[in-house]
Amino acid sequence: MDKTKNKSGFTLIEALIVAAVFGILWGVIGEFIVMIYRTQSYSTDQTLAVAEARHGLDLMIKEVRQARYAENGAYPLEKCGGKEFIFYGDIDGDGAVERVRYYLAITGSGTRTAECTAPAANNSCNVDFGGFLTGTLKSAQLAASTYGRYGTSSRFSELYADGNLLSGNICVAPGDNCTACASPWTVNWQGLQTFNVTAAAADGAVRFTMDGSSGVTATCGPSGAKYPLKARFVFSWVEEIMNADNQLKRGVIEPTGSPAVYPLADEKITTVSSYVRNAPPVFTYYDAAGNEISEADSRILADTRSLKVNMIVDVNPQISPESYELRQMVRMRNLADN
Repeated sequence: MDKTKNKSGFTLIEALIVAAVFGILWGVIGEFIVMIYRTQSYSTDQTLAVAEARHGLDLMIKEVRQARYAENGAYPLEKCGGKEFIFYGDIDGDGAVERVRYYLAITGSGTRTAECTAPAANNSCNVDFGGFLTGTLKSAQLAASTYGRYGTSSRFSELYADGNLLSGNICVAPGDNCTACASPWTVNWQGLQTFNVTAAAADGAVRFTMDGSSGVTATCGPSGAKYPLKARFVFSWVEEIMNADNQLKRGVIEPTGSPAVYPLADEKITTVSSYVRNAPPVFTYYDAAGNEISEADSRILADTRSLKVNMIVDVNPQISPESYELRQMVRMRNLADN
């Protein structure tokens, strides 16, 4: 008699084998279903990313065509880089020319304000800004103003950045119309001037100094607390961490004031495409004859007449389908051929 097998069923070993086979089968089927779901989800994301990039590219081409001289007379092209392009154009049709920047990067910007008071006649005061950089500084500006015993040609201040002279005529009379301090000692900031301080701030730390001439004596302020001058420093900067998030972005600055200026701190940033994975340049430049211009060419700004935009869009390079490449040429209509 066979004692190991029941005539009406499976042995224990056979049952275990069948269970294992079914377990493996269901595992394979499950992985296959998950793979299909992920692939379909990625395909949808890729389609949306390409549509976003197409829309951004169309907008970019339309705006680049309008490149023209800035409100302050600056040349239409400010920078022609492989992954950053800056130009001026009336992109919104309001009659004012904006500064427009397309670039592949994370951007950060900030503004800090500090004040100081000189302790005695023929003396200075300092403020220090540091710890503001997390990436690479692209640009920095200082708006400096003062309040003190001004009002004559012998009473003025000098302004320094890290010991280097920025201006020797802050509140110089009669041009700046700065007046001498008077009761009730309410500070009214005067002599406002703006400076590019990118070089001084590139290492992430900078000291600004306001130094009064010998004529700026300690007559301001209430009795017993006299001082010659106070100074106010508004420091703003823009920094970038290139290619960190694979986003192609657009920054726009509206002109302000007369004569017009383009404050870097006013730049408004939007995203053109979220998954641009270019190894080659995004922007390539050509002269009037259609010859490509090297980014290192010193005449790239003056000679550029056309721009090629190349965007490689891929939500996830590790998953199929393959990346999608968008390319388009655009000619700048308002640049005269040399």
